[in-house]
Formats: sequence, structure tokens, C-alpha cells
Amino acid sequence: MASHYFGNLDSSRGSRRLYWRILAHPLAPYTLSLVFIYMVTIKGSGHLAPSRAYLEYRLDDFSGWLRRRVRSPYKWDRIKSCLSSTQMCPELNQSYRMAQDFFNAHITPLQSGCCKPPTECGYTFVNPTYWISPINNAADMDCLQWSNDQMQLCYNCDSCKAGLLANLKK
Repeated sequence: MASHYFGNLDSSRGSRRLYWRILAHPLAPYTLSLVFIYMVTIKGSGHLAPSRAYLEYRLDDFSGWLRRRVRSPYKWDRIKSCLSSTQMCPELNQSYRMAQDFFNAHITPLQSGCCKPPTECGYTFVNPTYWISPINNAADMDCLQWSNDQMQLCYNCDSCKAGLLANLKK
């Protein structure tokens, strides 16, 4: 019915400009939305860690708009409580008992960022969610945030926030 109306409008008045304006008007918000989504998600690919099959993620690799969304303490506390209540990290302990098996695993961005300390921290593997701290672990703020407490792990780490954003991109 609408195409009939627009067709008649064009033929009866000869107003091709008005026809295209009416036709394009509803498409403009969709086009702008697509451009915005593309611009904020173009960044943020993972980085290979040395001697690891999985990728690690850095919050600084994502757009400022996305970083602000997860840096808000109010929002992140709600997300963190959701993440910590899942079996995402405990499942790793069931699947990978040996260090080399874990290092060769293709884990999700969330597991990479939230369930283990960043590789650059130099922690020693005991199991996927329990690591022995090195003497000096001040390489990165995430190194200090890591906890072997199964309810904490790296949920306060920027790498966890980056893992969440990388997960959203998929």
C-alpha cells in the first residue's frame, strides 16, 4: 500500500525529489547507527601472548566510547557479579589440568581476560584459575588486581573488561 502511495505521489506530481526524500528519510537513522557501530568496534583485536595459543586483550585497544561504558564502577560491578556467578572459569579447571594443555587451548576472550592473570605478569601456573605470584609483579596494574580467590580472579582487571568488549564484537 505504501509503495502504491509513493508511486502515485511521484507520477501524479512529478516530484522525484520529494519521492526520494520520503523514501530515504527512514533509512538515515539505520545508516548512521551502522556507521557508529562500525566506528566503535573497529578496534580491539586480541594479541598473541608468547608461547600461548589464546589471545589476550587490552582495554586501550578499544574505542574511548566503549572503554567509558565498562569503566563506570556502577555498571562494571553489575557485570562483574554476573560474570563471577557463571561457571566460565571453573570449567577451565575441569578441562585443563596441565599447563601445556592450557597454554595450547583456544579459550574465549572472557576466559582469557577474567579467569587468569595476564601473561606479562609472569605468574606460575598451578591450574587455570590458581597461579603463583612472582617476586615482582608490578609490570601492570592488572598484575596487582589478580587474586586466587575464585570469586575475584581477574574480574577487576582491565583485561577482563577488554575480554567482555571483544566478546561483544563476535
